[in-house]
Amino acid sequence: MAWAANNIRTKFLTYKNGLNGIVIKLADGPKTPPPKVSVAKETTDLADRRERLSVDILSVQLSKREAELLQQKAEVTELAKSLKLASEDAKRIVEEERTSAHTEIESSRSVVQRVQQALQEHVLGSKYVDII
Repeated sequence: MAWAANNIRTKFLTYKNGLNGIVIKLADGPKTPPPKVSVAKETTDLADRRERLSVDILSVQLSKREAELLQQKAEVTELAKSLKLASEDAKRIVEEERTSAHTEIESSRSVVQRVQQALQEHVLGSKYVDII
């Protein structure tokens, strides 16, 4: 507002009534540029301000996006940690089951050997009885 008042004052000459009715022209204030120059300067200033505001807006948007990406990174890290634990648990369970299966296989082999041995003894006993 003060700029507008000063701008208006500087467009008109300033006079003062002197002694004996003589009009004295007071010293001119600072020369004001023509309106075309003022409008061009204001347009440039507004464009610069708009650019700065755009950069500021972009900065805020980038900061928000960075925060979102950091949050996603934390979530992915947690998920990777959980998957690693699940994988380790699965490997442990597979190894326990493999050990259990080997134990059962060995036990079954032992039973099969005993049955075969008993069958052989039975067959040999039957042949011995047939011979007598």
